[in-house]
Amino acid sequence: MLAQIRADSYANLDMLGDFIAARPKLSWHPPQGGLIGLVRLHGGATLTGDALAERALQPPYRTFLISGSSYGAPHHIRLGVGGGRAANLQAGLDRLAALLESLD
Repeated sequence: MLAQIRADSYANLDMLGDFIAARPKLSWHPPQGGLIGLVRLHGGATLTGDALAERALQPPYRTFLISGSSYGAPHHIRLGVGGGRAANLQAGLDRLAALLESLD
């Protein structure tokens, strides 16, 4: 069972990497030893982790993001992909995509 969760979690990491690569407002260096990373936000001074996390909590997104400001990186968000299939990463990425598109 643990092996399946690990495999699913690394599949989620690949999914997240593809998601980030497809969006010019995002970049990152994938984690080398885990399932959590800081994602850089590209969008000028107004696109901060705090602003994005606050907006993500509101309808229709209702998605929890951790701002990079907690780590001294205000133009980042922290994303993790652990939990395997139960994490339902695709639903969260769909909501994040909609939020990023609303900023255009």
